[in-house]
Amino acid sequence: MLRVYFRGEVARRHWRENREHWRRFAVADSDRRVVRFMSLTDEVYEEALASGPPVAASA
Repeated sequence: MLRVYFRGEVARRHWRENREHWRRFAVADSDRRVVRFMSLTDEVYEEALASGPPVAASA
């Protein structure tokens, strides 16, 4: 699902602008599941960036 999500420019911008908020939440909550989600999401986000430009929101 994240691979599809990060194809779009809006999703990429959302994660770029909010990932640190999620990271602070994960650390404060000490929830392994949230920390794992962060790790997986960052990994897929970086893969999306490496794959090329995003799909425009108008598409």
